[in-house]
Amino acid sequence: MQAIENVTNPKPGDIIIDVRHPEDAEQRPLAITTNQIISLPFFNLGKCADQLDRQQVLFTLL
Repeated sequence: MQAIENVTNPKPGDIIIDVRHPEDAEQRPLAITTNQIISLPFFNLGKCADQLDRQQVLFTLL
């Protein structure tokens, strides 16, 4: 298992998983435009995590 790293500035090509509640995400949209963002609310992580590509570098925003 890879170590968890705290990243404040994702690199181009990194995929970001936004785990915030949909209301929070709507009220404060991400200003990141150079990365793919997957909206996956925290309450759906358990049932949807296996659908993520494990070969990709993924970052979560809390």
